[in-house]
Parts: sequence; structure tokens; C-alpha cells
Amino acid sequence: MKKNWMQVATFGLCCVLLVVTVVQGWQMRNLQRQMENKLEHEMDSLHDQIVYGIQDISNNMEWYFEKANRVFAECSLQPSGIDKDSRSLLVEVSLTLKEWHEDTEVVLSSKTGAEEETWQQFLPTVSEGNGRYSGQIPLPLDSDGVLSLEALVMGGGVTKKEALREWSEIVMLLPLRKGGGDWSSVGYFDGVMSGQFDIVIEGQEGSSVSVRNPQFLTYRNGELVQMQEAVENQSSFLYDGLCYTVDTEDDEWSLPCDVGDVIDIRFRCEDEHGLGYDFPFKSWAVKEGPGFFDDRRDSAPLTLYLPE
Repeated sequence: MKKNWMQVATFGLCCVLLVVTVVQGWQMRNLQRQMENKLEHEMDSLHDQIVYGIQDISNNMEWYFEKANRVFAECSLQPSGIDKDSRSLLVEVSLTLKEWHEDTEVVLSSKTGAEEETWQQFLPTVSEGNGRYSGQIPLPLDSDGVLSLEALVMGGGVTKKEALREWSEIVMLLPLRKGGGDWSSVGYFDGVMSGQFDIVIEGQEGSSVSVRNPQFLTYRNGELVQMQEAVENQSSFLYDGLCYTVDTEDDEWSLPCDVGDVIDIRFRCEDEHGLGYDFPFKSWAVKEGPGFFDDRRDSAPLTLYLPE
């Protein structure tokens, strides 16, 4: 009897040891998998850090080499006026050379167009001393392609050409731009569309700037049917630029129209140089049913004009 008890106890102990061994083996394998996954993650992370680090170093070196090889230490451009005869935006260019000689001359060159890029003009600059040169160059307002500006530096027996700036379109250089706008309380009842709105006009880099002769023009089916003076909206604090709205009681705009009519609202103004801007603002197609109208996105783009 005692012998049987010992056998049972021994068998039970062996089972317990077997279970413990299996559990420990499973835990060890699970721990090994966790360690392998963690190691793989760390290796991937280290690989990414090395790759991105090399790319950053390469980009930084390329930037430093490019900067070190540049002829100019500084370059600034500022729109300064309008040449009405040539329909050009006049741009003041100021350059500071890293090295210069007594006979050093700097000539500005510009070109326009995306397909047939040809140099349009070569204009000399004026030396202001200490390696500083300045000049004025006209850029065509009617340009519909890439605008490029380069400088040719000649002096000390060496001639170097360097790209200064490039713009995809003339709009990027203009003193004024549309910064956005807001429309609220829209309604179409008893054949009349009405509501309130603001358009935001900004200077370069989003600065606040006033405009001359602001007004809203409303077109119905392509025909000009309404011209309204615009005023600054002193109650709007949503934007950095200045907000303009219609000069009416409660800033309310309204227009009689029928279902199927296409309504376009544009904003006109002039900058300090006398250049006129015709900005697209809102465009709708009046319809029946909920919503009253469709907001359209195919209105004519910004156009420039020279006031009489």
C-alpha cells in the first residue's frame, strides 16, 4: 500500500515537473520572440536613423557647397512701380558680392516663357561701393510662363553667371494678392439671392495692406449688372490681411435672378503703384430645390489692368 502511494506521488511529481518544464519552455520561446522582435525593431530604427542622417548630411553639405560657391552674399528684390508703356512690373534688385574688383560690373538678365525660353533684356546695375550693386528691371505683366532672373558678374578677368530667382508666374511678385474670403447668411427667396461676404486682400508674405478704389462687380450670365463700392470691414478679425465688404446697410448684398442663372462676383482694386487687379471671388449657378444654388469653381482667373 505504501509502495503504491509512493508511485502515485512520484508520478504526480513528474507530471508537475513536466508541466513546469513545458510552461518554462513556452515562456522562454515567447521571451526569445519578444527579444528578436525588439532587436529587429531597434535595427530598423537604427537603419532609418543612419539613412536619414546620411541624407541630412548630404543635403546640408550640398546646401553649404552651393552657398559657398555663390557669387552673392545677399540678394533682395522689391516691386517699385509700373511701366504702363511696356505693361511691365518694375522690380528693384539689390546685390552684395562676396568678392569684387575695381572693374567689376554686374548685368541683370531676365527671361520668360515655358517653351521657348529666350533672354528678353540685359540691364547694367549701378555700383554703390563695398561690393553693393543695384538696378531696376521690368518684368512683363502679360507673361504666362516661368519668369527667371540671372546676374552676369564681370571683373578681374573672370566672368560668372548666377541664377538669382525664378517664379512660376508673375502673380508671385505682385504687391497684392487674394488671401481668402467668407460668405454667410446665403439665401434665395422670391427670385432674389442675398447674403453677406468679405474678401481678404494681402500684401507680400501675408502682410496687411490698403488698396485704392475697391469695388465689387456682379455678373449675371456673363453680363455686368451691378457695381458696388467696397469698404474695409472693421468687425472682421479672422485674417491678417484687410477684409472688404459691400458698402451697403448691414453689409448686405442682393441681386434679382432666376433659376438657371449663373452669378459671378469679382473684386476690383488698385495697388499703390497704380496697377489694377480684377480678382475672382464667388460664382454660383442658381437651381431649384434644397440649397438654392451650386457653388462653382470655374470662374475666370485673376486679370490685371492699367486704369485710364
